[in-house]
Amino acid sequence: MTDSNSRYAISVHDRALLRELANELADHAIRPEQAEKERQWRRHNALRRGRPLVICDIEPPMWREIFDIHGLKCEGEWARRHEDDLRQQVYHCRNINDDWVFRRIYHYPTAIGNTGWGIETHEIRAQGSGGAAHFEPVLRELRDVEKIMAPRMNVDQDANRLREQSLKEAFGDILEIRPRGYFVPWFAPIDLLAQWRGIENLLMDLVDNAEWVHECLGRITAGHLGMLEQLEAQGGLSGNHDAHFVGSGGQGYVDELPKAGFDPQRVRPIDMWGQATAQIFAEVSPDMHASFSLPYDRQWLERFGLACYGCCEPLHDKVGILRSIPNLRRISMSPWVDVAKGAAAIGADYIFSSKPNPAILASERWDPEHARASIRHVLEKTRGCVVEFIMKDTQTCRNEPHRVSEWTSAAMEEVLRWSERNG
Repeated sequence: MTDSNSRYAISVHDRALLRELANELADHAIRPEQAEKERQWRRHNALRRGRPLVICDIEPPMWREIFDIHGLKCEGEWARRHEDDLRQQVYHCRNINDDWVFRRIYHYPTAIGNTGWGIETHEIRAQGSGGAAHFEPVLRELRDVEKIMAPRMNVDQDANRLREQSLKEAFGDILEIRPRGYFVPWFAPIDLLAQWRGIENLLMDLVDNAEWVHECLGRITAGHLGMLEQLEAQGGLSGNHDAHFVGSGGQGYVDELPKAGFDPQRVRPIDMWGQATAQIFAEVSPDMHASFSLPYDRQWLERFGLACYGCCEPLHDKVGILRSIPNLRRISMSPWVDVAKGAAAIGADYIFSSKPNPAILASERWDPEHARASIRHVLEKTRGCVVEFIMKDTQTCRNEPHRVSEWTSAAMEEVLRWSERNG
């Protein structure tokens, strides 16, 4: 057996464990509520008003509070990776009653090589991997723009065949095994530049070295577009128009995607949802945002079938400039927005993707009524909008996983009650 073959081998012991988890996931996936959830997402993503939808997305640090990775039972490294993934999905099915759709499909990660940008981000974290970060400038001089190189991508087809064969042999008769390549087309060039230049330096450059900033952003944009084209040519893109997380929230089910001529073996950007954001511009004026971010955002987003915009930056005063994105469908409304202003600006033209503050789950004392009140506040201020609630950036629940289930139940009860009263 070659080293490559042995790397993806799954023992009889590990196969039995994975099959048990796969069977439970399959049992959840065939329940009638999954089809109803899909129908609701198609309605929602088509901008037809109805019950607001709810997702609770658990980040890796919180998963480690829910179950310890050292408690995994598989012995092989490759098998443990998929045990962890399957356990997360099964836990979600059992304990988190949100609108996430589960199907009898299991995605394995596509092996994709990336040469990088020619420079490395120098990041200093305050407290472990989940803490605040400081970025030491690596673009110290203006001439350092020449260091930014376009990445080259390589989809390792041989490794992917071995990965697929391994998982099909393990539990391919229970769940359909599919590759998952590049399926979250995230684009945030100004945020990447802030990491390389340093945040304070970059904000000064917007005034003092505007042409240099545009040169950097042009290089980064060209590099991203080149990566996208290489991945498309090599079959490294994956459709995100079904039970996939799209943008900074929501699931991808929509009747408009994929486009005519879709081939799952050669997914095109036009078959996908795209995403752009400029989080470092949280306090930058709409005019400056329109000058330094939107021209590049549009170049990226126009490649895709539908577009999402924003993440953690408050965008309630910037909806007007975002209307220049022709295929825009979803706008993130972070915990720091003026909800009433954002709702008035968005109306029913885009999805109001509300992001509840994850600090609700991380507070010293869990307060379910506060969680309910925050949902009711948004519902009251967004009458006439197509609304979703996406709890994300969940770093900790203070080792009390019941908070996650209780938040989701509270949010679902509030949106159901709201819908019954308001039609």
